[in-house]
Amino acid sequence: MSVMKDRITVGIITALCAVTVVATALISIRSTLSPVPVDSNLSSVSEVVKEESSQPTESVSQMPTSSVSSTASSRPLANKPAAVDLKTANGRTLVWSDEFDGSLLDMNKWYFNRTMNGKDRLYRNDKDHVWVSDGLLHMKATWQDDPHYPYVLPEGLTTIKTMNYRYGYLEMRARVPFKHGAWPSFWFQTATPFAKADYMAEIDAFEVFSSKNKLTATLHKWGQGDHTSQKKDWEYCFENASNLNQEFHIYGFEWNEQEMAFYVDGKQYGRYDIIEAADFDTTKLPGMQGFHDPAYVIFNNELFTPKGGWIVEGWNAEQSDFPIDYEIDWVRLYQNPAIERLYLTEEIKAAEKN
Repeated sequence: MSVMKDRITVGIITALCAVTVVATALISIRSTLSPVPVDSNLSSVSEVVKEESSQPTESVSQMPTSSVSSTASSRPLANKPAAVDLKTANGRTLVWSDEFDGSLLDMNKWYFNRTMNGKDRLYRNDKDHVWVSDGLLHMKATWQDDPHYPYVLPEGLTTIKTMNYRYGYLEMRARVPFKHGAWPSFWFQTATPFAKADYMAEIDAFEVFSSKNKLTATLHKWGQGDHTSQKKDWEYCFENASNLNQEFHIYGFEWNEQEMAFYVDGKQYGRYDIIEAADFDTTKLPGMQGFHDPAYVIFNNELFTPKGGWIVEGWNAEQSDFPIDYEIDWVRLYQNPAIERLYLTEEIKAAEKN
C-alpha cells in the first residue's frame, strides 16, 4: 500500500491457486504519476499519495513461487504466538510492539496520515471507522447515501512520527478483507528525516487488489518527478478462500542489508535482492540506497472507487460490498540493536529540526 501514485496495469498477472504450491509469474508496471506533498505539517518528511484531493478529515482523541497456506483461525488466540523464528535470528529480541489490548488507540505509537485519496471519499478517523476493542485494532470502510461522497473510511495509520526503523523482522496478525472493491495494505515508506537517498523507497509487503484470495508484494522508487517499480511482483494465493474473511493470518516482513522478504504464516512468498538493482529500470532513480534508509509502517483499509487514483474496470466497490473490515491483533518488531536501528518519537522530532 504516501502522496499516492496513480497505478495503471499494463501487464498481465497470471496466477493459479491449486491444492499444491503453484509457480506464479507476473509482470506489472505501475503508473508514473509523480508524488506530490500531502500534509503541509510534514515540513521535513515528504509524503506520497495516490491521488490529490481536498476532502476533510474528522478525527478523534513479493521467493520465486507462490505459497498456499492452510494455517488460520477464526478468533484471536489468547497467547498470540509468533509465526516464525526470524524474530530470534541473529540475536534479535522484541523492541517495539502494539498488542491493542486497551480500549483506545495508543497515539504515542500511531499517527493518522492521508496516504491515499479519492474525490468520492470521506476520510473520518472517528469511533465508527477506527477503534480498539476486544484486543483488536478495527479499521472499517462504510457506504453512505451521498451522491458526492458515498465512501467513508479512515486515513492511513502510520508510524511516521513515532517509530522509524532500519532492518529487522516485523510481523502482524490480522484479519484482512478479501472482497470486491477492497484495497487493504501493509506497507512502508522511507520518507523520513534520516533518509540518504535522493528518492523515496516504497515497500509493499502486501496489497489486496479487489481479490477474494490473492496478496501482491512489490517495490517502488519515487522522486525527482519520476517513478519506477520492480518488473516482477510476488503473489500469494490462499488455497481455500471460502472462509478467508473470517480468518486471522500472520504476515511478516524480513529486512536485512541484503534482502527484503515477505511471509504468510511463516512461508516465504516473495524476496527481493536490495544490493542489485537489476529488476528496476536503472535509467530512472538509480541505486538501491533508498531500500537501506529507515522506514515507517503504514496500514490502509482503502478502496477502489470510480473517482480514485487507480481505476480498473470491474474493481470499483459497490454498495453491496460494505462494510469492509480490516482487523489487526498485534504488530511486533524484532531487532538486534547492535546491527539494526530503531528511531522513536524524540529522536525523530530532533532529526526533523535539523
